[in-house]
This record gives sequence, C-alpha cells and structure tokens, in this order.
Amino acid sequence: MAAINEMGRRENYVGDKFLIENYKDIQKNILHTSNVLKNFGVSSPLKDVVEKKYYDTNDLFFRKVGINISINVYKSRPYADLVVRYDSDQKRIQFISNIPDTFIKKVGKKDTIDKHFEYIASTILELIPNGISVEPLEKVRQVKLKLTVKKKRERYRVIHSNGLKVILSFEQSVYMNSKRNKVKLNILELRLDSPKETAPLFDKFVHDLQLAEYRLIKTKHSDLFIGQDYLDI
Repeated sequence: MAAINEMGRRENYVGDKFLIENYKDIQKNILHTSNVLKNFGVSSPLKDVVEKKYYDTNDLFFRKVGINISINVYKSRPYADLVVRYDSDQKRIQFISNIPDTFIKKVGKKDTIDKHFEYIASTILELIPNGISVEPLEKVRQVKLKLTVKKKRERYRVIHSNGLKVILSFEQSVYMNSKRNKVKLNILELRLDSPKETAPLFDKFVHDLQLAEYRLIKTKHSDLFIGQDYLDI
C-alpha cells in the first residue's frame, strides 16, 4: 500500500456554513454596512469556480465511519486537490485526538479516483488507526461518484490585530446527485485561517456576525452533508 508522502499536506478544518437567500444584500451588509468588520483588514475579493466530486460506496460506508473522500477541481489552478477528511460526530480516542483531520494531495485535473485508491486507503489508516472493521483498500475500490457540487465563489480574507484570520466565502452553489437531480443554494462559508489556538476568537467572530446579520441560517459544515439533506444520494 502506498505511503503518505511529501506531496500531501495535513490540516484541521474549523469553520461554519450558512444558507443565505438574499445573496447580494447580505453580502453588502456584512462587508460594508454592519460594524462586524470595522476592526479587521479586508482583502480584495478573489473570484473562482470549483467543482467538488464526492465518492462513497453504494451503502455510504465511508460516510457512516466518518470519512469524506472528494476531488476538488479549480478553474484557476493547474491541479486538483484530492481530499480525505475525518468528519464524524463521534469523538476520536484520546491518543489520536491531536492528529490533523484532513489530508490534501495535489493531483491531475483529469485524474480519475481509481488512480489514487492506495493513497486514500493509507490516509484512512492514519485518520482511524484502530481500523474500520474491513481492509481499507478493498472498500476504497468500491467507491463511486455520489455527489457533485459546483460553486462560483467570491472570497475575502479578513485579519484582526489579535491574530485572528478568517476566510469569508460567498458561494452560489449547485448540488447534483448521481441521478442528476439538482438543487441550487447560496452559502456563506466562514473558515478559520489562523492557528487552531485562535478558535475561541473565531467562535466569537461567528457569534458577532450572526448578531449583525440575522438572516443567516446555519447549516451543516460539510457540502456532502448539505447535499444529503436535499438530495437522494
């Protein structure tokens, strides 16, 4: 089985997602009208398009054990990201609680998932060292495309003098299952972009933002989970 190598990186995801119905009005209020960003430096907007493809077995085995597998293709980048993330409501056992929850590897934009089966299986053993009750590679070989998410994003990086850095991503998203059923949703993603030690500052920032913009509707933090709420996957 292939070992995890220097081509990949590890990280922890800290973030929240909100449904936004009046996209332009809410965006204007957050960026310009409300006072929530008055003490932050705000970057120029970065616009891009990303297509996320989520894979699982027919019985959603990996979703059930807390593993998300996706390939993310960006219009503005010459490569794609293969993402394997531990994402479960069950707390990890103490001795691995500090292990990063996400592995990201640069891959070819036209790569098919089968080219990376061994790498995916290796990351799963890193994310869940006590095992998943079956041989990972055997199960990984059964995955199929279950959900595609296409996003037009407008992102801002906001920075505070206390060290907090947050990515604000305003997204016009289309979720599509393997039967090509679709749902369109506008989403605001807030993602911590500074060290994990600043997570309490991030939580306060999110709280202040919700007070300033009451129309934000909190939703699942994962596009996979959002897709499952609206579509048969």
